[in-house]
Amino acid sequence: MNIHISGLLQKMEEELQKAKNSNGNEEIKLHAAVIKSLCDVILESGQSDIPKVQEKKAPAISDQSESMLHQLMGAEGSRKYEETKKKEKKDDEANGDSIFDF
Repeated sequence: MNIHISGLLQKMEEELQKAKNSNGNEEIKLHAAVIKSLCDVILESGQSDIPKVQEKKAPAISDQSESMLHQLMGAEGSRKYEETKKKEKKDDEANGDSIFDF
């Protein structure tokens, strides 16, 4: 059975959107399980010609998404997320603020 990886990636994006629009933790876990299963299919398929995925800019976080982050990660987690989001990466090839980044 030959499944095209781009189709699986599209299904993963759809499930991610459904998870973002979900109301309860159980519903989010259900969508996450579907995404995990799709990842397993890709990893076990053994296809060596995995297409390069074009990066899409993430849309701005809405108030609803921000409140969902706060619910899932707690106050401390959402604060850390906001801090890392504000930090700009100096170099795409670097690993962070380490002095050993070349």
